[in-house]
Amino acid sequence: MGYSFKTKPMNAKEWFKDRKHWDVITLMEGYHNAKSWEECKWKYDEHDDKYDTSCGRAFCFMVDTPKENEYYYCPGCGKRIKEDNQ
Repeated sequence: MGYSFKTKPMNAKEWFKDRKHWDVITLMEGYHNAKSWEECKWKYDEHDDKYDTSCGRAFCFMVDTPKENEYYYCPGCGKRIKEDNQ
């Protein structure tokens, strides 16, 4: 794979667009649309042993919490995860 040297640096979106990787661009735009300051609240449901999210999904882990499993962004909406420990 060759590199493109241009006069100005390209960001990742421009690089992929230049190479016609539209599937990757679509994925990047989906996560880019989620504002970094927005949060998806995850509340633990002890009865069903799962996390319910504010974006309407549910996730479960075999052990530990989302943070301990290195989940920092919600796979459903792309927003930063905020655990509701109440």
